[in-house]
Amino acid sequence: MNIMQIHPIDSIKNQNLACSSSIVSRSSYIRNSFIIVVLSIIYGATLSQIPGSQFRDFSNYLAYAENSIFLLAQNLQQGIGPTLANEPVWLLINSILSLYLDPDTAVRSIIFVSALLTAWLVLIKNPRHLFLLLFFLLLPIVIKNNLIHLRQGLAIAVFLLGCIVTG
Repeated sequence: MNIMQIHPIDSIKNQNLACSSSIVSRSSYIRNSFIIVVLSIIYGATLSQIPGSQFRDFSNYLAYAENSIFLLAQNLQQGIGPTLANEPVWLLINSILSLYLDPDTAVRSIIFVSALLTAWLVLIKNPRHLFLLLFFLLLPIVIKNNLIHLRQGLAIAVFLLGCIVTG
């Protein structure tokens, strides 16, 4: 009978090795997550600080931020059909932001949140491809959605959030 016995000290050594490798992988995960959060914040902050004169429709978004509560009230007075047909979620977001922020800051906040969420969700999904994903975020079509088409940029960020959360 050839039964191999493991000495109790050896089993403790093996457990310590497993613990130390999980600590290393946990610390690298935390480091990578921190880098992704910082890159996402930089991306969102950079896009939100581009001067409004550099992209079209900025003045229209300022008008939305200023007058959205009135537009929403007008739509509600006309009934449920006109309210649902005239971007109620967008008007509601702008109405809430306009209660606390001036129009320029409200628009820049939408840009920041959209760009930050998009960058974070794209980068966190597969950090091994960080440079390729950063290249993707710098594509003109992605930047355009966050700067010129604010509604679509915000919608894409919410869509990505839903995809990541639900798996």
